[in-house]
Amino acid sequence: MHDSSDHPTRGASSSSPPDAPPQTRQLGSQKSGRAASSGPERKKTADIHILRPFAPGSDESIVQFSFQIENFPHIQYAYGSVVGLEALDGVRRIASDIIGSDGTVLVDANGALRILVRDPASLGGGVLSDACQRLVEAFCEALPMVALHTSAGPICLWVSGAWSISNRPAADGTQTSSETGGTSLRFAGGSPQEDAAWADRYRADMALVVTVMTALERAFAGHAEQLALFWQPVCDGERVLYREALVRFIDANGVARSPADEILALERLGFIRFLDRYVVARVVAELEDSSNVSLGVNISAQSVRGDCWWDDVVHRLNRRNDVANRLILEITETTTFPNMSEAVRFTARMRRLGCKVALDDFGMGFTSVRQILALSPDIVKLDRFFLRRAGLSAKDRATFLHLAQFAQSMDVTVVVEGVETQSQAKLVHEAGVRWQQGYYWGRPTTSRAWLAQAFDTAPAARISDGSPIAGADTVPSSVEVGL
Repeated sequence: MHDSSDHPTRGASSSSPPDAPPQTRQLGSQKSGRAASSGPERKKTADIHILRPFAPGSDESIVQFSFQIENFPHIQYAYGSVVGLEALDGVRRIASDIIGSDGTVLVDANGALRILVRDPASLGGGVLSDACQRLVEAFCEALPMVALHTSAGPICLWVSGAWSISNRPAADGTQTSSETGGTSLRFAGGSPQEDAAWADRYRADMALVVTVMTALERAFAGHAEQLALFWQPVCDGERVLYREALVRFIDANGVARSPADEILALERLGFIRFLDRYVVARVVAELEDSSNVSLGVNISAQSVRGDCWWDDVVHRLNRRNDVANRLILEITETTTFPNMSEAVRFTARMRRLGCKVALDDFGMGFTSVRQILALSPDIVKLDRFFLRRAGLSAKDRATFLHLAQFAQSMDVTVVVEGVETQSQAKLVHEAGVRWQQGYYWGRPTTSRAWLAQAFDTAPAARISDGSPIAGADTVPSSVEVGL
């Protein structure tokens, strides 16, 4: 949802870091929060451990890894070819630190790298193809959080990867079979434009992206002091349907602010999925720790894809059906869906696990009515814009009432955002909408109100199809009921 600012907000916790492969927490020299240097002065880091220690092994197979810097053309257009090559060299240095003397790293001027592994046993025991897949996924997930120093300042890179295992020819010259694999993640950063205005905005966006990715890298390492979860209730004046997680950045003076500009920059440059997965993992952890609350979390339309990116979260939800039943995924409409068919499959999968799906900012985003029907959301949240304008004129009031009626006609639970006054709360009630969210009912706070409440034994709140939202609790007594 949108809080009192005019921009989207997300949530990230300052508690313990989410589950992540150890490899993804140690790529690069980021423990101090500094950007990794691509220059010759950069020392070889001792904390890069994607590959296990090398050991003598078999010579039966040849393993090759291929990586592509997906935003390499963007870097070249925005910063120039020299900075692009500096960034490529920075990745080469990191890859060389990882593989050491047991392999070879080759680079291509188009932003591609190849790693040839001389000894497949160096990848560890077990099935070789599984080890290759783990390495590729870990590298592609960790590298974007390493801010590389260039002559134009720090930048982040988005990397895709693949692997192949080729068996050496038999003694009689017979060629044996090979295996291949890689990441299914697709870059959502759009295409570069040979335009000065585009380059200016890209550089400004990259500065914001670096800030977020550096904070995320520190959070994965257990230092989440720059990120915090705030909570805001969705309620009817007496009961809370669920609480939404809202992200706040904490500055050096301890002041919290909404990262609205950063979120839009992450979406434009294709990096939003990193923040989304971190926040969802934190919210799942909150639900695992508390059985008497339902929580909502925003994810960008760019993140609504059924690929390996969500495997860890899906695994946790599969283990804990009680957690999935209390998780609401709010899809924001500040950008388009990269692939609508994938989005439909993703939402169907999450609902099979037990999650509820909400469509945020309804009426203001990119989603068409046809797409809404295809996604079949459980909850639709009307954007604050319409309620705010409803007090300006009879025409605007009629527009709000019509939109509320239309949303209810889709047989979903409707929530109106941006309720800040008693008169607005009454108007929402007159429109026949039960659930509301806004400053009138409670400002976002770090306080976990549900921890101070005994488990609510009253009848559970229900969404439109009659199924309960588990853990729905009461509004704190300090909040005045305006209906």
